[in-house]
Amino acid sequence: PKLDGKFSHRRGNFVLLDRVLELQTANILFEGPMPPSPFLNVIAETKVQDTTITVTMGGNAGSPTLKLSS
Repeated sequence: PKLDGKFSHRRGNFVLLDRVLELQTANILFEGPMPPSPFLNVIAETKVQDTTITVTMGGNAGSPTLKLSS
């Protein structure tokens, strides 16, 4: 069997380390044989005082990359 498709979320939020992050982009791409190994593209933001912190998670779900920027 093969799994192909895409899950996209346009808005929402979640809590990470006592911070509420607002989703900017959330895409999960399924492409290939079973078991699935989805590709992630998630961007979320939170504000600390006057600074916006951006969390980006991407790549293969089995070994994703995580990037923090401000």
